[in-house]
Amino acid sequence: MSEFIRVTMVPQNLQIYPGDAAEVSITIQNCSNVVDSFLIEVQGLDSSWFKLSVLNSSLMPRDEGLSIITISPPKSSDAAARDYPITVRVISQKDPTQETNVTGNLEVQPFYTYSLDLRPQKMTGPKGSYSVIIANNGNAELDFALEGRDPEDLCQFRFDNRQPRVLPGETAEIPLDVEPGKRPIRGRPKPYNFTLTASPQRDVSEPKTVPGGLDVTPRIGEWLARTVGRVIRRPALPRLKLPRVGNRKILGAVIAAVCLLGVGILILVTRPSAGEYTGEFLIEPGSDASFAVPLAKSPPVKIMAQAEWQGAAGFLAVTLLKPDGDSVQTPVEVTRDASWVDFELDQNLTPLGVDGWVVNVKNTSARGQADGTLKLIFSDLD
Repeated sequence: MSEFIRVTMVPQNLQIYPGDAAEVSITIQNCSNVVDSFLIEVQGLDSSWFKLSVLNSSLMPRDEGLSIITISPPKSSDAAARDYPITVRVISQKDPTQETNVTGNLEVQPFYTYSLDLRPQKMTGPKGSYSVIIANNGNAELDFALEGRDPEDLCQFRFDNRQPRVLPGETAEIPLDVEPGKRPIRGRPKPYNFTLTASPQRDVSEPKTVPGGLDVTPRIGEWLARTVGRVIRRPALPRLKLPRVGNRKILGAVIAAVCLLGVGILILVTRPSAGEYTGEFLIEPGSDASFAVPLAKSPPVKIMAQAEWQGAAGFLAVTLLKPDGDSVQTPVEVTRDASWVDFELDQNLTPLGVDGWVVNVKNTSARGQADGTLKLIFSDLD
């Protein structure tokens, strides 16, 4: 602090909303007995935030000079809401060792603005995996509460972080999984429309909402249903041509033999017999695959399912689903060492019919796909 330079700042403390402007008066007095020129510097603020009306003031002894600092922080995330200490430095040009500093404080007020987006906005599949994008375009951090809702209240919304905090000028990407409450067995995909809402906490800004959509694919696709239909459709029995003979007894014997053969064939066709079915799958972590069970017209009373796979997945969950979509029992986890699981159809289940039964295989691993086959064996109980 030089005894030859006196400096005052008015006001020393001020508050500014980004985008607005305020003025600070700097008064300089030459307390020496010689003519001097004084250089004025402002420290602590970005140079684009202020302007000085006078940069260099020449003063006679005991005279005063005035310089106005116009301060205007930008309305952007660059002007973070906080305190900025200001130092005004006045330096003698005649003797640079002589200088006087005065300090003040600028408080930049917060403003809040943000954008909300959902990517992708619509998906097709057994469930939807989205990203919630929140860009904080204000100058203060924002805490949000995220919520998803569908008109039928049938979907489950699982956010990776339901209450994210986003710093000014930054963008947060929050993973979101949407699972339908009910998945169709067959037919066309069922559409679910939903809305996603982000509500800033402390009521500093209005909530924003974006729409989303999920077309839930059926457990049995059209191509699979047609394939299964071809598998379970049995060809008609060929007609037998009787030879022309003159002896009625021989003809009668032939007819009797044919009748016995027809009865035997009929029994062979309608009797529940063992059968096999094999399907291939490639299941990503957290996803599942469904296989239509190609039952005969008279269903077996026991189904043995074997899942064999490669990849990093540690477990697969296998479930047998009835034609109405309900499971026969809770999902059973299989491993490579214990890859078989049995399902028994009691007398209450077999009358449900032969169409619409499904075996669902889910990759329960958090990472690592499962690439392999599902083998089904149908049989009677011993």
